[in-house]
Amino acid sequence: MIVVEGPDGSGKSTLVAALENKFGIVSKHFGGPPADMQEIQERVMSSLNEPLLDRWSPISEQVYAPIRGQHRSMDILDTFVNKYRPFVIYCRPPKIDLMRNKERCLEVSKEHKSARHCEMVSTNFRKVVDLYDQVMKKLVREKVDVFAFDYTEPGEFELLLKHIEKRELL
Repeated sequence: MIVVEGPDGSGKSTLVAALENKFGIVSKHFGGPPADMQEIQERVMSSLNEPLLDRWSPISEQVYAPIRGQHRSMDILDTFVNKYRPFVIYCRPPKIDLMRNKERCLEVSKEHKSARHCEMVSTNFRKVVDLYDQVMKKLVREKVDVFAFDYTEPGEFELLLKHIEKRELL
Protein backbone atom coordinates (compact mmCIF):
# COMPACT_ATOMS: atom_id res chain seq x y z
CA MET A 1 0.00 0.00 0.00
CA ILE A 2 1.31 3.42 -1.00
CA VAL A 3 -0.07 6.44 0.83
CA VAL A 4 0.44 9.95 -0.56
CA GLU A 5 0.14 12.53 2.21
CA GLY A 6 0.81 16.20 2.72
CA PRO A 7 -0.88 19.56 3.16
CA ASP A 8 -3.47 20.86 0.74
CA GLY A 9 -1.76 22.31 -2.31
CA SER A 10 1.42 20.26 -1.92
CA GLY A 11 1.04 18.34 -5.18
CA LYS A 12 -0.58 15.13 -3.91
CA SER A 13 -3.28 14.88 -6.54
CA THR A 14 -0.85 15.72 -9.34
CA LEU A 15 1.59 13.08 -8.09
CA VAL A 16 -1.18 10.50 -7.67
CA ALA A 17 -2.36 11.14 -11.25
CA ALA A 18 1.21 10.68 -12.53
CA LEU A 19 1.57 7.40 -10.60
CA GLU A 20 -1.82 6.19 -11.87
CA ASN A 21 -0.71 6.94 -15.42
CA LYS A 22 2.73 5.37 -15.00
CA PHE A 23 1.52 2.13 -13.40
CA GLY A 24 -1.95 1.84 -14.96
CA ILE A 25 -3.74 1.77 -11.61
CA VAL A 26 -6.58 3.66 -9.97
CA SER A 27 -6.14 5.39 -6.63
CA LYS A 28 -8.58 5.90 -3.83
CA HIS A 29 -9.07 9.31 -2.22
CA PHE A 30 -10.04 9.36 1.44
CA GLY A 31 -12.16 12.47 1.12
CA GLY A 32 -12.83 15.02 3.82
CA PRO A 33 -12.44 14.64 7.55
CA PRO A 34 -13.91 11.54 9.19
CA ALA A 35 -16.62 12.08 11.78
CA ASP A 36 -15.18 9.74 14.39
CA MET A 37 -12.91 6.77 15.12
CA GLN A 38 -15.42 4.32 13.68
CA GLU A 39 -15.35 6.12 10.34
CA ILE A 40 -11.54 6.07 10.37
CA GLN A 41 -11.64 2.30 10.94
CA GLU A 42 -14.20 1.84 8.16
CA ARG A 43 -12.08 3.89 5.75
CA VAL A 44 -8.96 1.92 6.61
CA MET A 45 -10.72 -1.41 6.19
CA SER A 46 -12.17 -0.31 2.82
CA SER A 47 -8.69 0.62 1.58
CA LEU A 48 -6.70 -2.49 2.44
CA ASN A 49 -6.62 -3.84 -1.11
CA GLU A 50 -5.98 -0.46 -2.72
CA PRO A 51 -2.46 -0.04 -4.12
CA LEU A 52 -2.46 3.77 -4.02
CA LEU A 53 -4.18 6.10 -1.56
CA ASP A 54 -4.53 9.87 -1.81
CA ARG A 55 -4.48 10.59 1.93
CA TRP A 56 -4.99 8.08 4.70
CA SER A 57 -7.04 9.08 7.75
CA PRO A 58 -4.73 7.58 10.40
CA ILE A 59 -2.06 10.00 9.20
CA SER A 60 -3.99 13.07 8.06
CA GLU A 61 -6.19 13.16 11.15
CA GLN A 62 -3.07 13.68 13.29
CA VAL A 63 -2.70 16.99 11.46
CA TYR A 64 -6.18 18.24 10.63
CA ALA A 65 -8.06 17.23 13.79
CA PRO A 66 -6.04 19.64 15.98
CA ILE A 67 -6.56 22.40 13.39
CA ARG A 68 -10.31 21.80 13.68
CA GLY A 69 -10.02 21.92 17.48
CA GLN A 70 -10.52 18.17 17.90
CA HIS A 71 -8.30 15.64 19.61
CA ARG A 72 -7.14 12.46 17.91
CA SER A 73 -4.98 10.11 19.92
CA MET A 74 -1.64 9.09 18.42
CA ASP A 75 -2.82 5.55 19.16
CA ILE A 76 -4.78 5.75 15.90
CA LEU A 77 -1.58 6.33 14.00
CA ASP A 78 0.36 3.67 15.91
CA THR A 79 -2.36 1.04 15.59
CA PHE A 80 -2.90 1.32 11.84
CA VAL A 81 0.64 2.13 10.74
CA ASN A 82 2.18 -0.70 12.74
CA LYS A 83 -0.42 -3.15 11.50
CA TYR A 84 -0.43 -2.22 7.79
CA ARG A 85 3.06 -0.71 7.29
CA PRO A 86 2.30 1.56 4.32
CA PHE A 87 4.95 3.16 2.15
CA VAL A 88 4.35 6.89 2.67
CA ILE A 89 5.12 9.58 0.14
CA TYR A 90 5.20 12.90 1.97
CA CYS A 91 4.48 15.78 -0.37
CA ARG A 92 6.05 18.61 1.53
CA PRO A 93 5.38 21.98 0.00
CA PRO A 94 8.35 24.15 -0.90
CA LYS A 95 8.67 27.39 1.04
CA ILE A 96 7.25 29.50 -1.77
CA ASP A 97 4.00 27.55 -1.56
CA LEU A 98 3.61 28.44 2.08
CA MET A 99 2.63 31.89 0.86
CA ARG A 100 0.25 30.96 -1.94
CA ASN A 101 -1.49 27.93 -0.50
CA LYS A 102 -4.91 29.54 -0.08
CA GLU A 103 -5.07 30.42 -3.77
CA ARG A 104 -3.99 26.91 -4.78
CA CYS A 105 -6.54 25.35 -2.45
CA LEU A 106 -9.33 27.38 -3.99
CA GLU A 107 -8.07 26.74 -7.55
CA VAL A 108 -8.46 23.00 -7.17
CA SER A 109 -12.15 22.50 -6.65
CA LYS A 110 -12.84 19.21 -4.94
CA GLU A 111 -15.89 17.92 -3.19
CA HIS A 112 -14.22 18.03 0.22
CA LYS A 113 -12.53 21.42 -0.23
CA SER A 114 -15.01 24.10 0.67
CA ALA A 115 -14.04 27.75 0.87
CA ARG A 116 -14.30 27.38 4.67
CA HIS A 117 -11.86 24.44 4.60
CA CYS A 118 -9.41 26.40 2.43
CA GLU A 119 -9.62 29.38 4.77
CA MET A 120 -8.96 27.18 7.80
CA VAL A 121 -5.99 25.50 6.14
CA SER A 122 -4.47 28.68 4.73
CA THR A 123 -4.84 30.50 8.05
CA ASN A 124 -3.06 27.63 9.79
CA PHE A 125 -0.80 26.50 6.96
CA ARG A 126 2.47 26.88 8.85
CA LYS A 127 1.00 24.83 11.70
CA VAL A 128 -0.31 22.20 9.23
CA VAL A 129 3.18 21.82 7.74
CA ASP A 130 4.78 21.66 11.20
CA LEU A 131 2.31 18.98 12.31
CA TYR A 132 2.93 16.97 9.14
CA ASP A 133 6.68 17.25 9.75
CA GLN A 134 6.19 15.92 13.29
CA VAL A 135 4.03 13.02 12.12
CA MET A 136 6.52 12.08 9.40
CA LYS A 137 9.41 12.15 11.89
CA LYS A 138 7.41 9.85 14.14
CA LEU A 139 6.78 7.46 11.25
CA VAL A 140 10.49 7.39 10.39
CA ARG A 141 11.29 6.63 14.06
CA GLU A 142 8.79 3.76 13.82
CA LYS A 143 10.76 2.46 10.82
CA VAL A 144 8.05 3.30 8.30
CA ASP A 145 9.41 3.88 4.80
CA VAL A 146 8.76 7.60 4.13
CA PHE A 147 9.82 9.31 0.90
CA ALA A 148 9.85 13.12 1.10
CA PHE A 149 8.71 14.41 -2.30
CA ASP A 150 9.24 17.97 -3.53
CA TYR A 151 7.75 18.54 -6.97
CA THR A 152 10.03 21.54 -7.57
CA GLU A 153 13.17 19.39 -7.46
CA PRO A 154 14.40 18.25 -10.90
CA GLY A 155 14.50 14.47 -11.20
CA GLU A 156 12.42 13.91 -8.05
CA PHE A 157 9.69 11.92 -9.82
CA GLU A 158 12.24 9.62 -11.46
CA LEU A 159 13.93 9.07 -8.09
CA LEU A 160 10.57 8.19 -6.56
CA LEU A 161 9.84 5.72 -9.38
CA LYS A 162 13.17 3.99 -8.76
CA HIS A 163 12.31 3.78 -5.06
CA ILE A 164 8.90 2.25 -5.82
CA GLU A 165 10.27 -0.20 -8.38
CA LYS A 166 13.21 -1.25 -6.18
CA ARG A 167 10.79 -2.16 -3.39
CA GLU A 168 8.30 -3.74 -5.83
CA LEU A 169 5.48 -1.65 -4.37
CA LEU A 170 3.33 -1.56 -7.52
